[in-house]
Amino acid sequence: MKEQDLRAVEAMCSCGMDFDTLCACFPGFLAADLKNVYDNYKGVSQPVPNVAMSVNCS
Repeated sequence: MKEQDLRAVEAMCSCGMDFDTLCACFPGFLAADLKNVYDNYKGVSQPVPNVAMSVNCS
């Protein structure tokens, strides 16, 4: 996979695209290569914290 292709796949991962959609959008790439990029990106990205909010309107 070329560096430009790698960046394109990473950009799609940053938009929240899941692995199955990546495979559908990039049919010319091997699923193993896509999985490697996907897993590497998800391992590097910051986890999204769950925020609980309670509002009392009384």
